[in-house]
Amino acid sequence: PAYLYLDETERSNPRGRRANERLATTEQMTLEDALSIANDTYVHGQAPWRAALLAAFGTRADESDEPLLREAVDILCAWDGHADQDGAGMALFRAWWLALEPKRERLPLKIDQESTLSPEAQDILLDTLFQAAQQLNEQCGRLDVPWGEVYRARRGDQSWPVSGVADWTGLVTLRAIHGEGPGEDGISYIDSGQSCTTVVMLKEGNVRSYSVVPYGQSEDPDSPHYTDQGRLLFQERKLKDSWFQRERLEGHIESSQTLTVIWEEQA
Repeated sequence: PAYLYLDETERSNPRGRRANERLATTEQMTLEDALSIANDTYVHGQAPWRAALLAAFGTRADESDEPLLREAVDILCAWDGHADQDGAGMALFRAWWLALEPKRERLPLKIDQESTLSPEAQDILLDTLFQAAQQLNEQCGRLDVPWGEVYRARRGDQSWPVSGVADWTGLVTLRAIHGEGPGEDGISYIDSGQSCTTVVMLKEGNVRSYSVVPYGQSEDPDSPHYTDQGRLLFQERKLKDSWFQRERLEGHIESSQTLTVIWEEQA
Protein backbone atom coordinates (compact mmCIF):
# COMPACT_ATOMS: atom_id res chain seq x y z
CA PRO A 1 0.00 0.00 0.00
CA ALA A 2 1.12 3.54 -0.79
CA TYR A 3 0.84 4.65 2.83
CA LEU A 4 3.68 2.29 3.78
CA TYR A 5 6.15 4.24 1.65
CA LEU A 6 7.60 7.73 1.59
CA ASP A 7 7.08 7.88 -2.16
CA GLU A 8 3.35 7.35 -2.75
CA THR A 9 3.59 7.77 -6.52
CA GLU A 10 6.16 5.00 -6.99
CA ARG A 11 4.75 2.63 -4.32
CA SER A 12 8.36 1.97 -3.46
CA ASN A 13 11.52 3.74 -2.32
CA PRO A 14 15.10 4.00 -3.63
CA ARG A 15 16.37 1.02 -1.62
CA GLY A 16 13.44 -1.12 -2.75
CA ARG A 17 13.96 -0.20 -6.37
CA ARG A 18 17.68 -0.91 -6.16
CA ALA A 19 16.98 -4.27 -4.47
CA ASN A 20 14.62 -5.15 -7.34
CA GLU A 21 17.33 -4.26 -9.85
CA ARG A 22 19.88 -6.51 -8.15
CA LEU A 23 17.48 -9.41 -7.58
CA ALA A 24 16.16 -9.25 -11.15
CA THR A 25 19.63 -10.08 -12.46
CA THR A 26 20.38 -12.77 -9.85
CA GLU A 27 18.62 -15.99 -10.84
CA GLN A 28 20.64 -18.39 -8.71
CA MET A 29 22.09 -16.58 -5.74
CA THR A 30 25.48 -17.58 -4.41
CA LEU A 31 26.92 -16.52 -1.08
CA GLU A 32 29.05 -13.96 -2.92
CA ASP A 33 25.92 -12.56 -4.60
CA ALA A 34 24.15 -12.21 -1.24
CA LEU A 35 27.14 -10.47 0.34
CA SER A 36 27.39 -8.12 -2.63
CA ILE A 37 23.71 -7.17 -2.40
CA ALA A 38 23.91 -6.62 1.36
CA ASN A 39 26.87 -4.29 0.81
CA ASP A 40 25.62 -2.58 -2.36
CA THR A 41 26.65 1.09 -2.44
CA TYR A 42 24.98 2.29 -5.65
CA VAL A 43 23.01 5.51 -5.09
CA HIS A 44 19.74 4.77 -6.87
CA GLY A 45 18.14 7.76 -8.60
CA GLN A 46 21.22 9.95 -9.01
CA ALA A 47 21.91 9.15 -12.70
CA PRO A 48 19.08 11.29 -14.18
CA TRP A 49 20.25 14.28 -12.12
CA ARG A 50 23.76 13.96 -13.46
CA ALA A 51 22.41 13.66 -17.01
CA ALA A 52 20.29 16.78 -16.47
CA LEU A 53 23.34 18.62 -15.16
CA LEU A 54 25.39 17.69 -18.23
CA ALA A 55 22.56 18.83 -20.51
CA ALA A 56 22.31 22.12 -18.64
CA PHE A 57 26.06 22.64 -18.84
CA GLY A 58 25.93 22.12 -22.60
CA THR A 59 23.51 25.03 -22.94
CA ARG A 60 25.69 27.43 -20.96
CA ALA A 61 28.57 27.99 -23.35
CA ASP A 62 29.27 31.32 -21.66
CA GLU A 63 30.22 29.50 -18.44
CA SER A 64 31.99 26.51 -19.95
CA ASP A 65 35.33 28.24 -19.45
CA GLU A 66 34.86 28.54 -15.68
CA PRO A 67 37.59 26.10 -14.50
CA LEU A 68 36.02 25.13 -11.19
CA LEU A 69 32.60 24.48 -12.70
CA ARG A 70 34.02 22.48 -15.60
CA GLU A 71 36.12 20.38 -13.22
CA ALA A 72 33.05 19.70 -11.08
CA VAL A 73 31.00 18.62 -14.11
CA ASP A 74 33.83 16.37 -15.31
CA ILE A 75 34.11 14.67 -11.91
CA LEU A 76 30.38 14.00 -11.68
CA CYS A 77 30.25 12.71 -15.24
CA ALA A 78 33.09 10.26 -14.54
CA TRP A 79 31.61 9.10 -11.21
CA ASP A 80 30.24 5.53 -11.24
CA GLY A 81 27.34 6.37 -8.91
CA HIS A 82 28.63 4.38 -5.94
CA ALA A 83 29.22 5.73 -2.44
CA ASP A 84 32.55 3.93 -2.05
CA GLN A 85 35.03 5.18 0.49
CA ASP A 86 37.89 5.43 -2.02
CA GLY A 87 35.86 6.81 -4.89
CA ALA A 88 35.72 10.45 -5.96
CA GLY A 89 32.42 11.96 -7.01
CA MET A 90 30.09 11.03 -4.15
CA ALA A 91 31.41 13.79 -1.89
CA LEU A 92 30.89 16.40 -4.59
CA PHE A 93 27.47 15.01 -5.52
CA ARG A 94 26.30 15.14 -1.90
CA ALA A 95 27.58 18.70 -1.50
CA TRP A 96 25.61 19.63 -4.62
CA TRP A 97 22.55 17.72 -3.39
CA LEU A 98 22.65 19.59 -0.07
CA ALA A 99 22.98 22.92 -1.89
CA LEU A 100 19.89 22.04 -3.95
CA GLU A 101 17.76 21.32 -0.88
CA PRO A 102 16.46 24.87 -0.23
CA LYS A 103 15.74 25.31 -3.95
CA ARG A 104 14.03 21.96 -4.48
CA GLU A 105 10.53 23.46 -4.73
CA ARG A 106 11.63 25.34 -7.87
CA LEU A 107 12.65 22.09 -9.57
CA PRO A 108 10.48 19.25 -10.96
CA LEU A 109 9.44 16.67 -8.37
CA LYS A 110 11.09 14.02 -10.51
CA ILE A 111 13.83 14.28 -13.08
CA ASP A 112 14.14 11.47 -15.61
CA GLN A 113 15.43 10.99 -19.12
CA GLU A 114 12.28 12.53 -20.59
CA SER A 115 12.44 15.66 -18.46
CA THR A 116 12.86 18.98 -20.24
CA LEU A 117 14.16 21.50 -17.77
CA SER A 118 13.34 25.18 -17.96
CA PRO A 119 16.17 27.72 -18.24
CA GLU A 120 15.51 28.62 -14.59
CA ALA A 121 15.89 24.99 -13.50
CA GLN A 122 19.09 24.64 -15.52
CA ASP A 123 20.46 27.77 -13.88
CA ILE A 124 19.67 26.34 -10.45
CA LEU A 125 21.50 23.08 -11.19
CA LEU A 126 24.64 24.85 -12.39
CA ASP A 127 24.66 27.68 -9.87
CA THR A 128 24.30 25.30 -6.93
CA LEU A 129 27.01 23.02 -8.31
CA PHE A 130 29.38 25.99 -8.52
CA GLN A 131 28.43 26.94 -4.96
CA ALA A 132 29.01 23.36 -3.74
CA ALA A 133 32.33 23.14 -5.59
CA GLN A 134 33.57 26.35 -3.98
CA GLN A 135 32.59 25.11 -0.53
CA LEU A 136 34.19 21.69 -0.99
CA ASN A 137 37.32 23.27 -2.41
CA GLU A 138 37.59 25.57 0.60
CA GLN A 139 37.09 22.72 3.08
CA CYS A 140 39.24 20.03 1.44
CA GLY A 141 41.49 21.88 -0.99
CA ARG A 142 40.22 19.91 -4.00
CA LEU A 143 37.06 18.57 -5.63
CA ASP A 144 37.99 14.91 -6.19
CA VAL A 145 37.58 14.13 -2.50
CA PRO A 146 37.31 10.41 -1.59
CA TRP A 147 33.95 9.70 0.06
CA GLY A 148 35.62 8.13 3.10
CA GLU A 149 37.40 11.39 3.83
CA VAL A 150 34.11 13.15 4.61
CA TYR A 151 31.88 10.20 5.63
CA ARG A 152 33.27 8.30 8.56
CA ALA A 153 32.65 6.16 11.62
CA ARG A 154 33.93 7.32 14.99
CA ARG A 155 34.22 5.67 18.38
CA GLY A 156 36.27 7.09 21.18
CA ASP A 157 39.38 8.69 19.70
CA GLN A 158 39.37 6.44 16.63
CA SER A 159 37.87 7.23 13.24
CA TRP A 160 37.76 5.36 9.93
CA PRO A 161 36.11 5.73 6.50
CA VAL A 162 32.92 3.92 5.51
CA SER A 163 31.08 3.18 2.27
CA GLY A 164 27.36 3.67 1.76
CA VAL A 165 24.98 6.50 2.62
CA ALA A 166 21.55 7.30 3.99
CA ASP A 167 20.54 10.84 4.91
CA TRP A 168 17.54 13.11 5.29
CA THR A 169 17.84 14.48 1.74
CA GLY A 170 16.93 11.14 0.16
CA LEU A 171 20.39 9.90 -0.80
CA VAL A 172 20.43 6.24 0.12
CA THR A 173 22.09 2.95 -0.79
CA LEU A 174 21.13 -0.63 0.03
CA ARG A 175 23.97 -0.44 2.51
CA ALA A 176 22.11 2.24 4.42
CA ILE A 177 24.61 4.04 6.64
CA HIS A 178 23.20 7.26 8.07
CA GLY A 179 25.53 10.15 8.76
CA GLU A 180 24.93 13.35 10.63
CA GLY A 181 24.90 16.59 8.69
CA PRO A 182 28.43 17.72 7.78
CA GLY A 183 30.16 19.63 10.56
CA GLU A 184 32.26 22.73 10.13
CA ASP A 185 35.10 20.52 8.91
CA GLY A 186 32.80 19.02 6.26
CA ILE A 187 32.83 15.55 7.85
CA SER A 188 29.71 13.49 8.57
CA TYR A 189 30.01 10.83 11.27
CA ILE A 190 27.64 7.88 11.07
CA ASP A 191 25.13 7.49 13.90
CA SER A 192 22.59 4.93 12.66
CA GLY A 193 21.67 2.60 9.83
CA GLN A 194 22.73 -1.02 9.36
CA SER A 195 23.53 -1.97 12.94
CA CYS A 196 24.30 -5.61 12.24
CA THR A 197 24.51 -6.49 8.56
CA THR A 198 23.64 -10.19 8.35
CA VAL A 199 23.44 -12.84 5.63
CA VAL A 200 21.94 -16.23 6.53
CA MET A 201 22.11 -19.39 4.43
CA LEU A 202 19.27 -21.73 5.37
CA LYS A 203 20.40 -25.23 4.54
CA GLU A 204 19.02 -28.26 6.33
CA GLY A 205 21.51 -29.46 8.88
CA ASN A 206 24.01 -26.76 8.00
CA VAL A 207 22.74 -23.24 8.73
CA ARG A 208 25.45 -20.70 8.03
CA SER A 209 25.35 -17.05 9.00
CA TYR A 210 27.66 -14.08 8.45
CA SER A 211 27.49 -10.73 10.19
CA VAL A 212 29.30 -7.54 11.10
CA VAL A 213 28.65 -4.57 13.37
CA PRO A 214 29.85 -1.01 12.61
CA TYR A 215 32.06 -0.72 15.71
CA GLY A 216 32.88 -3.66 17.96
CA GLN A 217 31.42 -6.10 20.44
CA SER A 218 32.90 -4.57 23.58
CA GLU A 219 31.95 -1.36 25.39
CA ASP A 220 35.41 -1.21 26.99
CA PRO A 221 37.64 1.33 25.18
CA ASP A 222 40.69 -0.70 26.24
CA SER A 223 39.38 -3.90 24.68
CA PRO A 224 40.72 -5.02 21.29
CA HIS A 225 37.08 -5.64 20.37
CA TYR A 226 36.02 -2.01 20.90
CA THR A 227 36.46 -1.07 17.22
CA ASP A 228 37.92 -4.18 15.59
CA GLN A 229 34.88 -5.12 13.47
CA GLY A 230 34.43 -1.53 12.34
CA ARG A 231 38.02 -0.98 11.29
CA LEU A 232 38.85 -4.43 9.93
CA LEU A 233 35.53 -5.63 8.51
CA PHE A 234 32.79 -3.00 8.26
CA GLN A 235 35.13 -0.49 6.66
CA GLU A 236 36.07 -3.06 4.01
CA ARG A 237 32.47 -4.27 3.46
CA LYS A 238 33.32 -7.71 4.82
CA LEU A 239 31.22 -10.03 6.98
CA LYS A 240 32.57 -12.62 9.38
CA ASP A 241 31.37 -16.18 9.94
CA SER A 242 29.07 -16.19 12.98
CA TRP A 243 30.25 -19.69 13.97
CA PHE A 244 26.66 -20.78 14.33
CA GLN A 245 27.50 -24.39 15.20
CA ARG A 246 29.47 -25.37 18.28
CA GLU A 247 32.11 -27.18 16.23
CA ARG A 248 32.75 -24.06 14.18
CA LEU A 249 33.12 -22.00 17.34
CA GLU A 250 35.81 -24.28 18.73
CA GLY A 251 39.25 -22.80 18.30
CA HIS A 252 37.97 -19.23 18.38
CA ILE A 253 37.15 -18.93 22.09
CA GLU A 254 39.23 -16.29 23.90
CA SER A 255 37.69 -16.73 27.34
CA SER A 256 34.90 -18.65 29.01
CA GLN A 257 32.88 -18.62 32.21
CA THR A 258 31.10 -21.61 33.72
CA LEU A 259 27.78 -21.12 35.44
CA THR A 260 26.48 -23.72 37.86
CA VAL A 261 22.74 -23.92 38.29
CA ILE A 262 21.53 -25.34 41.61
CA TRP A 263 18.00 -26.68 41.63
CA GLU A 264 16.12 -26.60 44.92
CA GLU A 265 13.16 -28.79 45.64
CA GLN A 266 10.06 -26.74 46.30
CA ALA A 267 7.89 -27.68 49.27
